[in-house]
Amino acid sequence: MATKQKQYTLYIDESETSNSNNEQPHFCMAGAIINDKEYHIVESAVNTLKRNVWSDLNNPENIILHQKNILDASKGKLDVSKFPEYDRFRSKGVRRDFYSEFSKVFDCGKISIVGGSMDVNYMEKHYNVVKPSPKTQAKTFRNEANKYLITLQLLLENFCHFLAVHNGKGRIVYEYISEIDNERMCSKFYQIKLMGSMYITKQAMDNHLLGINFVKKEENNIGLQIADFIPNAFAREHAKFGQLDSDNRLINKMKYYRYGGVDGNQERYGIKYMP
Repeated sequence: MATKQKQYTLYIDESETSNSNNEQPHFCMAGAIINDKEYHIVESAVNTLKRNVWSDLNNPENIILHQKNILDASKGKLDVSKFPEYDRFRSKGVRRDFYSEFSKVFDCGKISIVGGSMDVNYMEKHYNVVKPSPKTQAKTFRNEANKYLITLQLLLENFCHFLAVHNGKGRIVYEYISEIDNERMCSKFYQIKLMGSMYITKQAMDNHLLGINFVKKEENNIGLQIADFIPNAFAREHAKFGQLDSDNRLINKMKYYRYGGVDGNQERYGIKYMP
């Protein structure tokens, strides 16, 4: 009798970071794999975090975690009228306590992290091939290092490998942005799924990858809220910029929970850096 395949979801997000001079951009697409039957365990851990951080508010579970709001508060740029619950993050101590609490979410042991990060300048320098127009000098690309396609391929390779090892099927959940942006992401997803990749065959992708869904932020999806904090941390780690608020607890915890494949190689199967 065949073993029933497990169902997993990979909740993903993206982030591009650069240094203080807006140079050396690094782009990362990464996320959290969660077994659908264990989602409630992760949800409970995140809701515990929310109750600890916003213990003075009614229904703190309804607050949507968003790293940008924390960053805006730290820089004095937060729209307090729109996000009053984040005003407290002006305090470095509050931010430190939050990241300490957030890192504990991963200790539920039900999250595996995969993704890809790239040095944008390096890839464009070595792989972009352009031809200026004789009349307008406008650049036309004979080849372009598309950061979305490259990092999505790295991510899907590792997710599909995870699914094959765990005898599972899985889908992608991505934050809804706009119909146009969603369609572009769908196109790239099915392009990779149709062709396969260097390491994962088309047949394996057909057998294990189900599809891609888009969920709006206001739906309070716990998986997407976890994913919101993952790519920026790894992009900064890849670029050696240092973490936000100089706090390494969260990145160290997330590095520990990267997927390690069949031999524990988290740099290959977890978050893969290019170059």
